[in-house]
Amino acid sequence: MHFLFTALFLLAGIKWGNWRRWRDYYPTILFFIIGDLLYSCLLFNHQLWTYKEIFFGIRIPRNDLIISLIIMFLAYPLTIMIYLGRFPQSKRKQSFWIALFC
Repeated sequence: MHFLFTALFLLAGIKWGNWRRWRDYYPTILFFIIGDLLYSCLLFNHQLWTYKEIFFGIRIPRNDLIISLIIMFLAYPLTIMIYLGRFPQSKRKQSFWIALFC
C-alpha cells in the first residue's frame, strides 16, 4: 500500500510540483529528512509507529527501513514542492491551504 501511495506522490509531484524553484525549497526538504533520520536513529528500539505492508504482502524488515527511506527521500520532497510551490498570496487562501495540508 505504501508503494502505491509513493507512486501517487510521484505522479502528483511531477504534475503539480514547482520544479523550477527546487533550490528555494532545498533547506526545508533537508530539515524534514534530517528530522526523520534523527528520529529513526535515536528511537530505533522505541518507535511510535510501525508500517505494515498489506497491498503486496511483502515482508518488511525490522524498523521498516525501506518504507521510511522511501517516505524520506520521495514523499517529503515531493509534498514540500507541491505545498510551497503553490502557496497562495492572500491570507484567506493561505489559511485554507494550511488547513488542507494539516
